[in-house]
Amino acid sequence: MDMVNTVSPQWPSKWPNLSMSMNLQRLLAVVVLIASAILAAATAQAGIVVPSGLHPGDHYYLAFVTHDSRDATSSNISDYNQFVQNQAAQAPALTGANEGVQWRAIASTPTVNASDNLGLLSGVPIYLLGDALVGGSHPPLLVTADAGSMLASPTLFGSIGLDQFAHLWGENVWTGTEPGGTTSGANALGGASGTTKWGFAVPETFGPPYAWLNVRGGLFHPFSQQLSFNVYAISTLLTVPEPASLCLLLIGGGVLYLAGLIRHRTQKRAG
Repeated sequence: MDMVNTVSPQWPSKWPNLSMSMNLQRLLAVVVLIASAILAAATAQAGIVVPSGLHPGDHYYLAFVTHDSRDATSSNISDYNQFVQNQAAQAPALTGANEGVQWRAIASTPTVNASDNLGLLSGVPIYLLGDALVGGSHPPLLVTADAGSMLASPTLFGSIGLDQFAHLWGENVWTGTEPGGTTSGANALGGASGTTKWGFAVPETFGPPYAWLNVRGGLFHPFSQQLSFNVYAISTLLTVPEPASLCLLLIGGGVLYLAGLIRHRTQKRAG
């Protein structure tokens, strides 16, 4: 019986290195995914108010006074932070609440100072929502150029008189806070006295110094915590995003580079 020689099929000697090509393709996919994530993040924050005059990478805060109101009976600061977060969620295109931007109340309870609740960084400006000019010669929308000293300021460049919809909204505001950002103790939110300190979300020309935060003296006494007042809100630290075009450039450049590298290696193997 004749023996049949079986010969294993041989790949052409000049067949491209498929393993090398597949590795490069995987690398290409990773680069595209990373760049796409960066692009998505930049595009997401594009809907949040970015004040004029700032540049990519600059830090800032946003502030508003809530359109709706509530009582001051709770001594839990989380209740007020959640209240302003819910208010921000009513206008996500301006506040970024649907993109993970967190909001906190300018408020003190008997055990929590407003300064600690906010944790504002010195040298970072605070702006209002919307396009209204406030504060005369100061930059548009600017409340204060230094967030770190805001709670110790007797006046602001512009009052926090725009709500989360960027509408003018001058109302009484619960704060329970003393100048400097410390708690009003028994007169804080949920304090033992049953009354709480408050401020005016109105132009700075009205009322005594610190009126925006704490109206003191004369007829301006703490009010019953059962009343319904508004609350100031400040965002966590925001950063001006890089232009989306830069991310697109990175994606395009990465794709072209790796495609060229794959083509070069394939031609080299085939030659």
